[in-house]
Amino acid sequence: MTAEKRFSTYPFVRIANFVAFAVAFGAVFGAAGLIAPDAAAQTAKDTSALRFSGEANVDTAYALVNPFDTEPGVSRSSLYLGATSLRLDAVGGYRDSAKVDASILTRLSYPGDDPKPSLEVKKLYLSVFTEAADLSAGRMIVNYGRGTVFSPVDLFSTVDLSETSWGRIGTDAVRVLVPFSDLSGLDLVSTLAKTPENATAGGRLYGHFAGWDLAVSAFRDQSAFFAVDLKGDAVVGVSAEAVARVEEAGTRCRFMGGIDYSLGGEWFFDLEYLANFDFGTPTRQVLFSGDHNVFASVTWAPDKLTSADLRAIAGFDGGAFAALASVAVSRSVARGATLTAYARYLSGDVEGTGAASASVPSLAVGARLSVAF
Repeated sequence: MTAEKRFSTYPFVRIANFVAFAVAFGAVFGAAGLIAPDAAAQTAKDTSALRFSGEANVDTAYALVNPFDTEPGVSRSSLYLGATSLRLDAVGGYRDSAKVDASILTRLSYPGDDPKPSLEVKKLYLSVFTEAADLSAGRMIVNYGRGTVFSPVDLFSTVDLSETSWGRIGTDAVRVLVPFSDLSGLDLVSTLAKTPENATAGGRLYGHFAGWDLAVSAFRDQSAFFAVDLKGDAVVGVSAEAVARVEEAGTRCRFMGGIDYSLGGEWFFDLEYLANFDFGTPTRQVLFSGDHNVFASVTWAPDKLTSADLRAIAGFDGGAFAALASVAVSRSVARGATLTAYARYLSGDVEGTGAASASVPSLAVGARLSVAF
């Protein structure tokens, strides 16, 4: 073992040994009746055991590649896709002082000669609440953005378009939240990286003024990152974000504006626009990096058992155009069970990931049966 290895692990070994000794000490003397019965009873009363919930899904779909291209020589193919997945969520600990929060997703895709399950840890972190600050560490979802899809202020979490629910992706980080009041405070975050210079670290100062939520952010992630964001109501819901990322090669500015509106608690509308401007030649290392991007969605929920959802994203980058559109209709078919029929069309690299498969148009039509527990 090298000296560097000993230096990095020795303090944690000592701490682990101390914790193990303390747990054993408490167990032995508690069993012997040397710990006050009242204290033990109070501890048992305050403790919250792990509470489990989750959802299981079965998906089946039929996919077409280049579905609308009729030119000769264009390869058009089709295939059946399917998957069985399980998301398990768990929360436990002391409600007023500490907790553990976990969300794990396992998935088995088919068809295939030898399908292998995948495992994704979406959340797994610990939190300790004190009078001065709340401390959290582990894999968590740190979502600062005001937008549903476009959130340039979000350095730590991005939208996952591969899922029908368009959830958020977690990151490994340490977080310290210092409250000033119920609606204001300072949020300090640093990712857990192999070396400090590769970590994303900084803070966000947030507050509430005259019915508007406001925040300013400053972070460092191999560049200087500054952001301002706000959200409030002005007949319709309004959200906005402005970001500047400063590098040696130049500066990239990003602006997002969005509005949302509901009608009779039955219709829900959402519209967002994202623009990217470069001064110099900065690195395009973010999603939705095209010059102009638009997101729109309409949801109809006539009752608690039925919903229909239409979403679309379009990206314009120079002369290139990319689009993603999806429609889904869901209906509760039994207590805890939901059946969803959906269709999804993708043309071009909407997210700007650079993946070769993203440039090939595709259409997928499928169904999902979900059971929540």
